[in-house]
Amino acid sequence: MISPKDVSLKFNTPFEHLIRTKETIIHPILLSIGLVVGLFILLKSADYFIDKSLDIFSSLRMPPFIIGAVVIGFGTSLPELSVGVSSALSGDSLLALSSVIGSNIANIALVLGVSIALSSKIKDLSDFKEEAGFLVAISLILYFFVSDTTLSRAEGVILLGLFIVFLCHQLFFNHNSEKYQNHSYQQSHEGEKGQSHKPVTWKDGVLLLAFLGFLLLSAEVIVICATELAAAFNISDSLIGLTVIALGSSMPELASSLAAVKKGRIKLVLGNVVGSNAMNTLLVLGIATTISPLSHIEQGLKNIHVPTVLGLSVLVLVGIMFDDWKKPASTKIVGGCMVIAYGVYLILLKVYPVI
Repeated sequence: MISPKDVSLKFNTPFEHLIRTKETIIHPILLSIGLVVGLFILLKSADYFIDKSLDIFSSLRMPPFIIGAVVIGFGTSLPELSVGVSSALSGDSLLALSSVIGSNIANIALVLGVSIALSSKIKDLSDFKEEAGFLVAISLILYFFVSDTTLSRAEGVILLGLFIVFLCHQLFFNHNSEKYQNHSYQQSHEGEKGQSHKPVTWKDGVLLLAFLGFLLLSAEVIVICATELAAAFNISDSLIGLTVIALGSSMPELASSLAAVKKGRIKLVLGNVVGSNAMNTLLVLGIATTISPLSHIEQGLKNIHVPTVLGLSVLVLVGIMFDDWKKPASTKIVGGCMVIAYGVYLILLKVYPVI
């Protein structure tokens, strides 16, 4: 009869140690590859989903402002929305919260910072005072909601209600605004497709559903890999959401913003960032919290990262209201400082993981 002690001695060999070492190394590598591939498929699926949606909306002769407000607005937040819903359904709304906060920080500090630094001239941005003020308001509301380290289902419903208010404002009060009449996505799409629109067929609907399926599937892969990777390295899910997922999901905003900067349309960049952050906070977090309320929010998120979003939102509003910094030399300094600050923020997350 073999005793438990004998069994432990039998398998406590250099070969077993080698196998366990390989598993320890290979498992995180496979998870990292899965996370990167998932992010790639997520971004590509979102891109194709937007293109196909534009085809359908354009062929139906929908007004440009509706295409800009609905399709583009939802489109740029599709990665965050997919990850948020998937994580909430798996009972991990904390990952949704951290990815939304991280994405909002990246949108302002990285996307807007790079765009400002590369812009040769910034004209009057007073058109965006209302949107920037609204962004500060919802950031304040989020700060108030998380102050007790919880996010209830009722608070999620309130966020969704505010999203409806925001969407109605965009649809019915901004339909003559340049930021929707001449959106870079729409312009580039029409430039590629031409002015003539093909009639919508059942195949377009099937493709739209297929891209949506890939979008949701890749989001599920990202959530699984992120949580497993966090467990493998004994780090918080929130750190993965604030960094890897946030950076990956902000790539559509960065790509479209760089395209707009090349055309000298800094207003489109600002509209993209403000709209994306509003949808992330209200729609994504609203849905995630309504599905799976948060009973405990980590202190780092409450005391550092949410206030960072609020501070950056205030910075955007102040920047819009004052014109002294909008000279070519000053914009490069301001934009460069924003990007450097974001780099320092990521380094501090690595060195001092306070969450």
